[in-house]
Amino acid sequence: IGFISLKTVVWLAYVIGSAWVRERVAHDIRCRMLDRLLAMDYGAYAARSSGDYFNVVAGESWRATEALGAFFTMMSRSVVALVFIALLALLSW
Repeated sequence: IGFISLKTVVWLAYVIGSAWVRERVAHDIRCRMLDRLLAMDYGAYAARSSGDYFNVVAGESWRATEALGAFFTMMSRSVVALVFIALLALLSW
């Protein structure tokens, strides 16, 4: 029961922590993109359609956030694999 409770607490901390970091990074990326967009010269802004700018702000920030989520998933699975390897090594001795 103790290990199951520990696993649940660790998993919950991972979910909350990674979600907070992902959303914070996504917010910062969007804010920086919009700040740069607002600081652009009007001539440069008028050269492209507003849909292009929307695609950059929404789409590219979403891709960056998804890449960060994939990184967190990869890191958590690597830690789980290392823990299992350590437990198997301890059991075999």
